[in-house]
Amino acid sequence: MSQRRVHRSRSTGVVLLCVLAAACVPEDSHKLATYEIRPRFSVLATGDGKTQVTARLIAPDPDGFFDDDVRLDDHDRLFVTRIDPVDGAERRKLLHRRPGPVYQDTFTGDAQDTTFVIEFDRSRTGWTSAPDSHVTLPPALDLRWVEDLDTGSPAPTPFSRSSPTPLYVVWDPFEAPDFHPGDVLRFLVTGTCIQAYQGIVDWAGGESALDLTGVLVERPAPNDGSCPIRVELSVSRRGSVDAAYRGGSFVATQQRTLQLDSEP
Repeated sequence: MSQRRVHRSRSTGVVLLCVLAAACVPEDSHKLATYEIRPRFSVLATGDGKTQVTARLIAPDPDGFFDDDVRLDDHDRLFVTRIDPVDGAERRKLLHRRPGPVYQDTFTGDAQDTTFVIEFDRSRTGWTSAPDSHVTLPPALDLRWVEDLDTGSPAPTPFSRSSPTPLYVVWDPFEAPDFHPGDVLRFLVTGTCIQAYQGIVDWAGGESALDLTGVLVERPAPNDGSCPIRVELSVSRRGSVDAAYRGGSFVATQQRTLQLDSEP
């Protein structure tokens, strides 16, 4: 097993106007053709047995300074279909508007390779529909805190940030056998007594553990030197958006956290 440590404009005036106005006014969808809209779709599973689907539609500002949110109106609707990876069973839901505006709903289940399809239904407004944006969930992660990569023996907690003894966060599936080419594994380590430590794990290159020895930097005073540490790992997989849009993105993420205690 590899033990190598993991290391790794907008217009100010327009943004200020948005701040002073409390929020930029969303564009109503009936004013926009589908090819003028850029979606930002996401699927997130955090280990609670559920998956949250979020859709945000963006209309590029004519002057190119900032992006306007699109608010669905005049019978434009967003649907999401969950497809079971084992039996192919489908469940379809209407995405409901949340503050932002974003459109969101939650499904039961977070299994690897579950497919989500988002359909932009414009059949009642005369604009072109966009029925085929899709993504699959990457594998779930199970995080462990160990001091020996061969035996997997648990590491101490609280742990000393200044200790020369190597201590690791490892994840299952071991060495990511179920990751797909292009899947991105990110880490973020935070705590009130340390500066944030983040980066990307080169799992395809053989990095199979996150070594936290000697890499956590103290935050400037005042801090008490000891604090809870939150380790977050997330594996993200890109999907595709319907060609009727003006580009866009669809990303599915499995995110897991590990809580540790740290001393100087």
